[in-house]
Order: sequence, then structure tokens, then C-alpha cells
Amino acid sequence: MKERPKGVANLYEVEGRKNIIVVIPTADFNGRYARNCREEIFKGLHMIFVESGEFPDPYFNFAHNCNVGIIRAMEYDPEWIVVSNDDMYKISPIEELEEELHRIENTEVYLVMTKYPGELHSLTEYVGTSTFIRKAIMSLSPKYRQKYKIEKKFGLRVLTWRDWYGGLTSRLLYKEMFHLKATYSFGIISGYYASIFQGCVFDETYQNGMEDIDLSFRVQKSPGRVSFVNYQIGSYSASTMGTGEFRWLRDLSNKLYFQEKLFGEDSDAFEILTKRSQGV
Repeated sequence: MKERPKGVANLYEVEGRKNIIVVIPTADFNGRYARNCREEIFKGLHMIFVESGEFPDPYFNFAHNCNVGIIRAMEYDPEWIVVSNDDMYKISPIEELEEELHRIENTEVYLVMTKYPGELHSLTEYVGTSTFIRKAIMSLSPKYRQKYKIEKKFGLRVLTWRDWYGGLTSRLLYKEMFHLKATYSFGIISGYYASIFQGCVFDETYQNGMEDIDLSFRVQKSPGRVSFVNYQIGSYSASTMGTGEFRWLRDLSNKLYFQEKLFGEDSDAFEILTKRSQGV
């Protein structure tokens, strides 16, 4: 994963106010989603579009393209950097976000999400392990048996999920260790925090999945570093990353890498977050 090429990342900029800069990965700068971002949602703010090209790029790396845009944004010394998917739609005016961020000290708060979760942003991500019921279903079902064998072969123990069903299904299938808020398709990064990493905020080892959860996890290791604003933005359910037959293999590699970071170099942070989620 680390040796894989990074793919195309062409930069296009739209002039605007630079105290808050918006970084937008997109497949097509001239496409309808990107146009909607610059003409409606973020109009007035400086925008940096990172284009990967309309045609599927076999080496596309979402984290890398985000970092390319953030590195460029850092040249303007912004207070905040919004990282947003292009397939969003306007609910609140951008001036409301500016007002909210003006009240937050960017050297104290590193990551900002919205108080109003969208369909694909500012959501709770759960981290845990399989219950006996899930293991039985996976091992016995013809649909999931092969996937379960591969999970066992590579030693996947840590699973992540979103609770779409009100808790019952999740409790039957998973044993929660901790949970956290994750940015997904829309999040705001402190310019100060980005400067600590010279703009390389996202871990580019991930292949188009879990890089946002990883960032949210790393920031939330330290209490008080995440804040929430009264700003609403919508997100479409367009699967811009692709939903091919073997996407689950890419997702498996991402989960294995996340697991290694939890139990390896960051095992102390894992223990802290687990205890905090349990109220210890």
C-alpha cells in the first residue's frame, strides 16, 4: 500500500476570502458537482480543487489528493481548511460557517464537524470486534463465507461500523470497544494543526477508505481538540469511490492497517480512547 503510485492530482483554484480555504477533491473541475461547489455552496471563499480526472484512475489516492490541496492551501496561511467532497448540496449559507469558526481558537481546536450529522458526514463510527452471532453468520452463509475466511487468514480482529438500525442489530453482530465522531465527506481542519504536519494531514497509506476515520481518531486522542458548529450542509449518496465487486478487499486492507496502528505504535492511545468511551 505504501509503495503504490499516488495517481493524478491537478490543481485548480477559485479566488476568494482566504481566512478559510476549501479543498475539494473532484473527478472533474468542470463537472456539475464542482460547479455547484464554487457557484453555490462555498461561493466567496478561496477554493482549491484537486482533480483526479473524469476517467477512473487505477492509482487514485483520496488521502494524497486531499494532502496536495492542503499543502497548497497552507501557502496562504489560513485559519481553517475545509476538506469537502464535491457531491454536496447547500443548506446553510457559508457566512454562517464563517461566523461559527470565528468563535473558535484554531490553536486549541484541531478538527471541527457539524452539530447536524448529514447522511455522509459528522457521523458516529463504532470500533469493536465480532460477536459469536456475526462469526456464525459469516462462516455459514454462502454469501459471506469466502470473505470470512480471508478475514481470518489475515487476522482481522478490529471492525468498524455505523449504527444504521438503532442499536439492536449492532449489539447482536458487534462488541463495541469505543466510538468516535468522524468527518467522512465534510470536515474542517485547523490551519495550525495542518502546519504541524506540513500539510500532510491524511495518512496516504490508506487506499480510498478510513483515512477520515484515522484522522478523526488521531485528533480525538487528546481531549478538547474537536468542536462542533451550527452549520448545515447536505451530502449526496453518490459512490464516487466505486462499488466494484472486489471493493471489500481494498476495505479489508484498510481495516488491517487501522488495526495495526491501534495495537502497534498507537496501542496507548487505543487504551485511552477505550476507557474514555466507557466513562472510566
